[in-house]
Amino acid sequence: TGNTKHVIVSVKLANGILSGTILDITERKQLEERNKKYELELIEAMEKAMESEKLKTAFLANMSNEILTPMNTIMGFSDLLNNPDLPDDKLLHFSEQINTSSNTLVNLIDNIIDIAKVESGEVRIKLSECKINHLLLDLYACFDNEIKEKGKDKVYLRLKRASKDKDFAILSEPYRLKRIMSNILKNAVNYTDSGKIEFGYSILDGESDGKATSQGQMLQFFVMDKGKGIPKE
Repeated sequence: TGNTKHVIVSVKLANGILSGTILDITERKQLEERNKKYELELIEAMEKAMESEKLKTAFLANMSNEILTPMNTIMGFSDLLNNPDLPDDKLLHFSEQINTSSNTLVNLIDNIIDIAKVESGEVRIKLSECKINHLLLDLYACFDNEIKEKGKDKVYLRLKRASKDKDFAILSEPYRLKRIMSNILKNAVNYTDSGKIEFGYSILDGESDGKATSQGQMLQFFVMDKGKGIPKE
């Protein structure tokens, strides 16, 4: 490497005369080193590709189960609605279950589409004003209700906001930010049987004075719970 030379020295003694040859193999050694480097890079790329395929397979298997649950609910309650003698309260309950499962199914399909877009490089971020306190309060209302519907009496939800200003805003993509927080909160609710689920944001490198978009300040969003958690991979 660098100015290093690789040579083969051959020496022989004949009739009292010492002679020898020097063969410069620097280019051959450099070629061998490059080939070895490319081989290692190829092996690493193949390992990453195999790991990616394993993750995709696991994701699709899990997603299949996730899709079947709301689908079975929709089909089951739709069949029950065919009963002409169904009381009004049952009719309302079954309709609500179908609506909830339909929304769940739509969210799952949206997630699959988003992942496909990420894989193909088609995701385009469109920044706009995002009033995060409004966004997080909506999430709080949604998941507080979901906890009650699941009958998880030992689980309670807590929202922590660094700024209490209702119009506190940042430049982001509200739809995707809400989707990300919603997915993590859903995981927390599903795998927490007791204790506190706390979510919100804090302002780093600055005070909560409503200037989170100024230079040198960042927001840190978080979801904390005592549940199973999301695997590191």
